[in-house]
Amino acid sequence: MKFVGNFSDDIFLNQSLKLSIQLNKRLPFERLTYCIFNNDRRIGITSLIRSKQINKHCEIGTIIHRSFLNLGVAREVMEKLIHYAFSKLEIERIYARFSYANKAANKLVQKLGFNIDAQENGLHYCYIDMKRYP
Repeated sequence: MKFVGNFSDDIFLNQSLKLSIQLNKRLPFERLTYCIFNNDRRIGITSLIRSKQINKHCEIGTIIHRSFLNLGVAREVMEKLIHYAFSKLEIERIYARFSYANKAANKLVQKLGFNIDAQENGLHYCYIDMKRYP
């Protein structure tokens, strides 16, 4: 993947946080991956991965550097990306999955309005629908 700075789809969260898209020309929108920056330092990534079975569904995932955990970065990033997916990409449902042991992820998806759909093999599976998103 190639990082593209100041791309037209960059999402500015606030003065110090910015999501900048990474492009993979072989994957038009099977996957959108954004780098998360705090000022000029890359502190994580977040992705939307389109479902191969249902065109208007995707999965979301976010990884934040440990020194930026518990500061609200993941919530702010995911709120913006969820809004972007529903409003610009016309996605109707977004899925997430995370380990039972990841208590922070469990709190985060609840705050974002996700519904726990299933629990299997040590993972929670959850979703949020466009119709129920504020």
